[in-house]
Amino acid sequence: MVFLYSKNLGAHYYVKVDQASSMEESLAGIEEVFKTYSPDYPFQFTFLDELFERQYKADIVLGRLSMSFMEISIIISCLGLFGLATFTASRRIKELGIRKVMGASSLNLVLMLCGDFTKLILISITIGSSIAWYLAKEYLSGFAFHVDISGSVFLLASVGLLTLSQLTVGYQSLKAAFTNPAASLKNE
Repeated sequence: MVFLYSKNLGAHYYVKVDQASSMEESLAGIEEVFKTYSPDYPFQFTFLDELFERQYKADIVLGRLSMSFMEISIIISCLGLFGLATFTASRRIKELGIRKVMGASSLNLVLMLCGDFTKLILISITIGSSIAWYLAKEYLSGFAFHVDISGSVFLLASVGLLTLSQLTVGYQSLKAAFTNPAASLKNE
């Protein structure tokens, strides 16, 4: 089957090859027909999947580059969050010691420290998801055939981000909560 997308007969022709026949035989037959009708022109061919790959090569490179920067930014943000949790726990170590002496359980102290960070992370998820949704919608609008953006993608990313942040902050919270109150209050 031959598709003609131009009124100019010297333009490109799109040929659909039957999958049952071998590619070499099909190309030889197409070349023979081409030489019959256009003996003055060289027979050149390319496959449609190769053409699409060339067209979308920049998008593929951009996707890989974005993935690399995303991984680096997640690592840097986790290190920053770990540092902030360490700093917060060290500043509040005396408060945690007093709360523990007054009867607070270690679980309550961990939930208190993690809760402070959870509020900030939920605010940043809301802002970041809104911006990401808008940018993704604008990017995808440039394609003729594109998928709609689903909220489940953002929900899954939010759950993953909350889990990762709680693991990062949780370590320092547990360490601060299980510190002996006598050791933290001995300077007072």
